[in-house]
Amino acid sequence: MVGTSSTSFTKKLQSFNIHGQKGEGPTGLVLCDIVGLGGGEMTGLTLHDILSVIKGHAPEGHKFSADQPVRCETVGYVKKPGLKDKIHCVAFVVDASKIRTYPKGLGTTFRLLRKHISDLDIHQVALLTQIDLICPETAKDVTQVYKSRIIQDMMNKAGDLLGMSTSYVVPVKNYSSELELNVNNDVLLLRAVDHILQYADLYFQDNAPQHTGPKIDLGI
Repeated sequence: MVGTSSTSFTKKLQSFNIHGQKGEGPTGLVLCDIVGLGGGEMTGLTLHDILSVIKGHAPEGHKFSADQPVRCETVGYVKKPGLKDKIHCVAFVVDASKIRTYPKGLGTTFRLLRKHISDLDIHQVALLTQIDLICPETAKDVTQVYKSRIIQDMMNKAGDLLGMSTSYVVPVKNYSSELELNVNNDVLLLRAVDHILQYADLYFQDNAPQHTGPKIDLGI
């Protein structure tokens, strides 16, 4: 997941294995979180380091620094990453409550990054977070999210920022002060996960090994 803030809480590459139920083993879904992308090469995460993560070269727990990019000499550097080391779908996290304050150059940075990611045949999706902070009606009833003109307008702005169709932008409501799970919030989050899994599945389909064995004449 790539965020949009150079001052984000995350400072290192961290992977989270998702478990189906309490007490069960991990599922096949692993979420990787990294520091937010800044408006330039010296703020936030650099394009070079993001691509190093996506290609599977960056080691787990690596602390990012603009003046110390991921290189072959980096401790734990993965020289020959396998399929499990690589990223199969990239999710951009955009804060709906702050999108109007993003630096002007961020859109250009995103488009350049998306081009590099597309060249790797990796599908991308955007998560529009904090939707309850920009729309009072949605804050009261999150089931109305797709009926809100405010949310639709912000989804369009997120799409413009990233240079992607609005159909790839998924609105979600963050858990902040809630002590209990909320079904309607979870529906949006699960919809986002479903999008991610679909695009990850497309990656596996596109990169499935081709059969190289002997051809068999069926005599037809």
